[in-house]
Amino acid sequence: MFKFFILLIFNLIDTINVPYFKNVRVSLDGRLNEIYYKTACKITNLIETYPVPFQTPPESTVIYLFQTDEGLYLGFHCITKNRKPDKSVTGDEILIFLDTDFDRENAYMFGIGANGEKKDARVIGGVFDYSEDFLWNGEVYCADNYYEAEIFIPWKGLIGKKGKWGIDIVRKGPGHTYEVRLSPFDPKKDKFHVSRFKVIKMINFKPKAITLELQPILLLHHGEDFGEKYNYKYDIGFNTYLKFKKNLKIAFTYNPDFGDVEADPFRLNLTKYPLYYAETRPFFTEGSEFFKLSGFYPLKVFYSRQIGKTTLSGKIIPILFAEKFFIKSNYIEFSLLHAQTEEIQDIYEKVPQTHFIVNKIKFIPEKNISMSVLTAYRFPSREKPKGLIGTQIFYNDSLTTLDIEGVFDNHVSHDFAQKIKFIKIIKKFRISTSLLSIPDSFSDNEVGFIPWKGEKDLNFEISSPVFINKKGILYITPSLGLDYFKELGEPYVFNTYSRINLTFKNLTFLSFTGGYGKNFEMGKKFETPIISLYIGNLLKKMTKNKFTLYLSAYCKKIYNYQRNYIGFLNTNSIEALLNIKNLTIITGIYQWNEFNNENKLDVTTYSWHSKLILSLPYRVSIYFYCDAPIRDSKINQERIGIFFSYNISGKNYIKAIYNDYRIKNNGSFYPLIRKGTIKIINSTFFEI
Repeated sequence: MFKFFILLIFNLIDTINVPYFKNVRVSLDGRLNEIYYKTACKITNLIETYPVPFQTPPESTVIYLFQTDEGLYLGFHCITKNRKPDKSVTGDEILIFLDTDFDRENAYMFGIGANGEKKDARVIGGVFDYSEDFLWNGEVYCADNYYEAEIFIPWKGLIGKKGKWGIDIVRKGPGHTYEVRLSPFDPKKDKFHVSRFKVIKMINFKPKAITLELQPILLLHHGEDFGEKYNYKYDIGFNTYLKFKKNLKIAFTYNPDFGDVEADPFRLNLTKYPLYYAETRPFFTEGSEFFKLSGFYPLKVFYSRQIGKTTLSGKIIPILFAEKFFIKSNYIEFSLLHAQTEEIQDIYEKVPQTHFIVNKIKFIPEKNISMSVLTAYRFPSREKPKGLIGTQIFYNDSLTTLDIEGVFDNHVSHDFAQKIKFIKIIKKFRISTSLLSIPDSFSDNEVGFIPWKGEKDLNFEISSPVFINKKGILYITPSLGLDYFKELGEPYVFNTYSRINLTFKNLTFLSFTGGYGKNFEMGKKFETPIISLYIGNLLKKMTKNKFTLYLSAYCKKIYNYQRNYIGFLNTNSIEALLNIKNLTIITGIYQWNEFNNENKLDVTTYSWHSKLILSLPYRVSIYFYCDAPIRDSKINQERIGIFFSYNISGKNYIKAIYNDYRIKNNGSFYPLIRKGTIKIINSTFFEI
C-alpha cells in the first residue's frame, strides 16, 4: 500500500516547469555558485529503484534546471554520506534522459561521473546505442563529502519539438550499489521504458531556422595491414549535417572512415552463425534509429557495416560518398539513405561498383502504437538488385508489449522471416511468449544482419518476483519456461526449465536453472538434464566496490554433428573486476569442454581477455587490452592493443590506437594487423 501511494503522488506531479532566463551564460566549472541556481527549478524527490524499489534514497540529491536562449542547464548537488566521492571508472555517476520528440520511445542520454568522464548514447526502444556522439558539455567538482556537477545541453545539437519533453534523471552509487530515479519503476518486475518518463515544459526550445555542422575527419596510419606494409598513410574525409528547425535533418559524407580506431572486441565464436559488431562511423551512427525497426532487438533489415565492409583478403571497400535525410512529425517519420561504393579487384573476387538505398516509413496513429515499412537494397553494377523488405506493427506501454515483424528476401530464396513477441504484466506476474522463424535458404542479401538460417523457436516464460527483505535476501524470483526450437540442419528440441533468481542484501546475485531437454529425432537416447549456475557481484560490497567476481557454469548433453557422437557439453567462466582509484582492471577466462560418448574429454577451448582502464583528468582515458583463444593448451592467435581517448568537448575528440593482431602458422606467429592509427574529429556549428 505504501508503494502505491508513492507512485500515485509522483504520477500526479507529472509535469515539471523549467524557468527561462534571458541573456544568461554560465561558466561551466562544476560549482553551483551562480545566482541563477537560486531561482531555478529545484527537484529533491528522487526515489530508489535498486536494490530496494520505492525506498528513501540512501544519499540525498538536489537537482536544478533552467533554460536559456542557448540551451538547457542542469546542476546536481550530490551528498556522499560518510565517504568521499568515488572517482573510479565504476564510481559515482549521473545520467540524464531526454525524450525531445515526446514519442515515448526514443531518447538522448547524457552521463557524467564523479571523475569527470562523460558518455552519451541514443536510447532506441529501450536499447542503448553508445556509438553516437552529441554536442554537450559538463564539469564536476568534488569535495570530501559531496560532489557537484554542471551540464549544458545546447539546442543546436538536438532534434526535438517545442512544448513537452520526456525526462528521467538517474543517480548511481559507486559500483552501482544503489540507483535512484526521478521516474521510479520496479526493475525486478519491468524494464526501462521511455514511456514512463516525467514531463518538462520546454516552451523556449527555439533552435535556429538552419543549423550547419561541418565535421572533418583525419586518420593517420602506420604499420602493416593484412600483408600491406606502409610507413605512413593518411585518409581525409568529412561529414556534413544540415538541420532545418526541429524536424528535418540532411547528412552528407565523403570518404568516411571505417572506424578502425575503435577496434572490434575479440570474442570467441563457437556457434555456426557470424558475430554482430556495432557501427562506429559517425555518419552512420547519426540518427541510426531512423533506419531500424522499433523495440528490443528487432530483426536487422539494414546493417550499415555491409556498406564499405572488409573483403576476405582484408581490403576495405571504399565508400565514395553517401547522403541521407530524415523528417519526423507527430504522426509520421520518413528517412532515406544512399551510399555508393567503389569497384575493387580482390584476390578472391571482383566487387563491382554498388549503390545502396535504404528507406523507412513509420506511421504513428497513437502514442503507443506504430507501423513501419523498412527497405534496404543494393544495386551492383550490371547485376540484379538485392535486398530485404521489413514490416512491423509495434505496441508498447508500461504493462504490454506486442512486436510483430516480417522480413522478405527479394533475391536469393524469396523467403519470408518472421518474429512475434508478446509481453504482459498482470499484477505480480510477467508473462512472455515469442516466435522466431527463419527459413533454411533465407539470405540477408548483404544489406542486413539476419544470420540465423533455419532457426525456428517458440518460447513461453512466466515469472513473479517475491520481495523478502529478510535473512539477508531481498528478492526471490521464480520462473518457468518452455522452449521448442531447431537450428539449421538439426532436428527439433524441446526444453522445459525452471529458474530461481536470488538477490541478496550484500548485492550478490545468484541464478540457478534446472531443466529437461529432449531431441525428437533420437528419442530416449537424447533425453538430458540441463543445469546452469550464475553468481554475480561476489565480494563486491564486502570490499567496498574494490573487487568483484562473476562466476558461471552450464552443462547439458549434446549431439556432435561434426564427430557423430552423443556426449556432454560443459562451459564455465570466471571474470574479475578490480578498482583502484582511477584504475580499473577487468580480466576473465571462458572455458568450453566437450566430452565424447565414453565420457572422456574430447575438446577443451579457452578464451582469455584482459583490459586495464585508466581514467585521467581533463577527459583522458587510456585502455590496455589483450585477448587470446587457447585450444589444446596452445595459443594460435592473439591480440594486444592500447587505446587513447581525449574528449575535448561534445563531438570534438582525438582517439589513437595501436593494435597488434597475430596468428600462428607453422609454429610461428605472423602479424595480420600491426598498425597504429590516430583519428581526429572536429565539429563546427553555424546557425542561420
